[in-house]
Formats: sequence, structure tokens, C-alpha cells
Amino acid sequence: MTHDFKNDTFYSGYFPVDVDEQDMFYILFESRRNETRDEDPLIIWLRGEPGCSTTATLFENNSPYIFGKNETTGSPMLVNNPNSWNNFTNVLYLDSPVSTGFSFYKDVSSDNQRFFSLDQGVTDFVHFMKMFYDFHDQFRGRETYIIGQDFIAGKYIPAFVQALKDVKEDNF
Repeated sequence: MTHDFKNDTFYSGYFPVDVDEQDMFYILFESRRNETRDEDPLIIWLRGEPGCSTTATLFENNSPYIFGKNETTGSPMLVNNPNSWNNFTNVLYLDSPVSTGFSFYKDVSSDNQRFFSLDQGVTDFVHFMKMFYDFHDQFRGRETYIIGQDFIAGKYIPAFVQALKDVKEDNF
């Protein structure tokens, strides 16, 4: 779904990543540089570890908005973040792996072997990226950077990068 807020264009939604319809949630903020938006790279931002949502950081650090203060009422309000990464690039916030944030399992039984498996997380990420590129084909072939912090940066991102490299060799 396309949204406009404070002169930003962004998309949010779910893509199913397997036959059991496990869904991954994302928010994509387009670059604020209108003159280069169609050429600017794509950054995929991931945070934390299983159970630690990337979308929980939407109002911190690199995000398009931060909390400010209404000068008249003193109430909190969202303001444009002058340090946002989407000032110079397109940023995809992805709740990964499935079971993190708004990305959810439909089968949460205690014997579900999908829970927190690195191999399954990589498979789901590749399926998500295929769906993402099919829906947002303007990003196909563009420079892409996968960036993260905490556990996901050291454990998941290297596996995601290798999997995408392998898939791209097969005409991804």
C-alpha cells in the first residue's frame, strides 16, 4: 500500500514467504532526493535478533521521523529527522526473521521447527526479496546494501548476502 506523510512516499505491507503463508512485514521509504530517487541505492535495514523488531526503530537514529515537541502545546509530535538515511537513499525496514515484530507465524505450536532457524530465516528472506522485486521492480538491479545491528548483523546478514549472491547468479 502506498502512503504519503510529511512529503515522504512510503510503502508498507506483507509478502507471504512460503506455502504456509508465513508473512514478512516491511516499510519502504523512498529517497527524499526527488532528482535522483530513481537511481538512489536501496538500503535494507535490519535490527536485533529473533523477537527484536526492526520497525521498533522507526522513530530512532536513521529513521525518517523522530519525536519532537509541539512548541505551542508542548505535546509530542513527529518531525522529519534531519539525519534520516532516506535523505539520500531508499530505505527498507524489514521485520526479519518471521516471528519478529509484525512478521508472524501462523503456526505457533511448540513443536514448530521453523522457529529461529537460521536456514529457514535465509530461505524466507530470499522469498521476501523475490516478492519485493516483483512488486517494486524499479529496485531490481539497483545498488543494494544490507545493514543491521546486534545479533542479526553478525549472524543473519552474512548468510542473507551469500544467499542473494547465489540466487542472483540464477537470474534473480
